[in-house]
Amino acid sequence: MRKITLICVLVLVAVLSLFVGCGVKSSSAFEGVPQEVEDCVNTYLETWRTEGASASGELAYFMNDEYRAASMASNQELESYTVENYEEINPELYSVEITYVTGWPDDEETDTESAINFVGKIDGEWKFIVNRRSVPEDIRANFDYDKYAISDPNVLD
Repeated sequence: MRKITLICVLVLVAVLSLFVGCGVKSSSAFEGVPQEVEDCVNTYLETWRTEGASASGELAYFMNDEYRAASMASNQELESYTVENYEEINPELYSVEITYVTGWPDDEETDTESAINFVGKIDGEWKFIVNRRSVPEDIRANFDYDKYAISDPNVLD
């Protein structure tokens, strides 16, 4: 009986370790990417997921108030996301490929799409940048504007 109890406890500990381990992000998930860049992306995305687009819009950098207002007025909900990849464009600018699963209030259907966003060091602080047009000129070294074009006419790129 004692052996069975010990085996059950060991199995339980192993299973719990798997669940806890799945929630912990490895510090080497994206080698060479500054932790501040990853933190910026995760904070923006988690804020959108838990508090909505209006709250996450406060954390992002936009080229003008029109873009900010459009983003913050959206009632699109972020169901889940996966950060796929980062690319260093220059030491003050990274692109980030994200797969988004989004939905709308009162609609059970979701959409899954990948997008390229950016993280830039603006006035000494890392900021999430929703689209290529909002990347400030002073951090565009090595930035290939055309590489990040969006073909969807309904999306502000």
